[in-house]
Amino acid sequence: MLDINVIATGSDLQWIYGTFVEKFKEYSKYKIEVNSYRRSKITHYLPYWLVPDEVCEVKHPSTTFCSHPANMAKFIDAAKEVNYAITMNEVYTKLLIDKGINNVMKIVPGVDFEQFKLRQGKEKHRDEKLVVGFIGRIYGRKRPDILSQIEDLDFVDFRSTNERLDKDEIPGFISELDLIVSPSTMEGGPMAILEGLASGVQILCFENVGLSDDFETGVITVSPIGDSKAFIQRLKEFYANDERSIYLNKAIMHKMSSQVPTWKYFVERHDEVWSELLDTISNDCFHMVKNVGLNLGCGDKSYNGFLNVDIREMPHVDIVSDVGALYKFEDNSVKGIIAEHILEHFSQDMVAGVAEEWFRVMEPGSELVVEVPDGDKLIQNYLAGHYSAHRLSWGIFGNIDLLRAWHGSDAEKYMHHTLFTESYLSEILIEAGFVDIQREVSGHGDGLRLKCMKQL
Repeated sequence: MLDINVIATGSDLQWIYGTFVEKFKEYSKYKIEVNSYRRSKITHYLPYWLVPDEVCEVKHPSTTFCSHPANMAKFIDAAKEVNYAITMNEVYTKLLIDKGINNVMKIVPGVDFEQFKLRQGKEKHRDEKLVVGFIGRIYGRKRPDILSQIEDLDFVDFRSTNERLDKDEIPGFISELDLIVSPSTMEGGPMAILEGLASGVQILCFENVGLSDDFETGVITVSPIGDSKAFIQRLKEFYANDERSIYLNKAIMHKMSSQVPTWKYFVERHDEVWSELLDTISNDCFHMVKNVGLNLGCGDKSYNGFLNVDIREMPHVDIVSDVGALYKFEDNSVKGIIAEHILEHFSQDMVAGVAEEWFRVMEPGSELVVEVPDGDKLIQNYLAGHYSAHRLSWGIFGNIDLLRAWHGSDAEKYMHHTLFTESYLSEILIEAGFVDIQREVSGHGDGLRLKCMKQL
């Protein structure tokens, strides 16, 4: 089974989250994939707005990165839903804790110190223009109005990347600056702050925004948040007092740089969170089920000697769990599995992983009984004129009227996603490792029931 599945959108991966994923894969001790359809021990949502509204209902271990509260309600709700909410600064950590959420871990992003080296500070005459830089895309919450005012100051040589530079050109851009400005009132340009400090360049930003309050040396904060006059006034003071000369001192520059973590450390901290969560899962394993089987997706059916497992909480359900991710059960720990009319609810790109997961938890020599709608029978009955198109449709996709009666507004979640024939289902089971596949009589007229074994 996959260790960590990172859920992220393509557009998000073009930004810093793409670097997160790259570093996870480089440094993590866990097997990590992105947007995988394989079952995973932990799902990491990157960032928080991708957390489903009912993730806890699925009972799947999960973490998320709470970047910045662009949507405060979702920011709070997502942190509540997952096992651990990871923030990048003290401001957002405190915000979540104040909301009664204690499963919060602050992990500051890292910097590649092979790229961002201490600048070669050169003494400048105090009358020389102040080289001020802005890193990133200029739009709304980045306060283009303040940046425009800075550009108009006669003592400033203003420079901006504004998406015109490749990331490999950023270190050279920073090395020529006297000061980096980040007037954002939301996330505060965290990577600009980190890469600036790593290069020994001071930062001017608003207080209580992003990483502004996380460093002792090199970050000048302005209050109140969003006050353009206060920001410009502090910049004028910086120039008038020749503060740039103070930060040409190599010892101070080294102190600024030493505050910034490496990407390796960033990933190691994530590994600590995931390791603790996996230990919790391991401790929650049902070690006593060595002599018990599992009735997966049990619905209203029970079998002697089998624990009832279902995603829904019902009086007769012994374990509420996603039946495709049996993280509560160790390898080779259950004596058999019955899975009646459940596998068709998984998509085609997931069924192989689900079968592999069932194989993992079964004892060698134990049996799997799996039943699904029989695609061959359904189509044959339709072609022979025994079934209408409507009857064929609900045989393949599920009876929506019946599902609504059972599940109400959640009915669509329980529709079928994969149609099986005997040869197709057998192929899936063989690939998962099962042997001795035999067809049994089904209690459903259109049922396909196979029995197989995990070899000794």
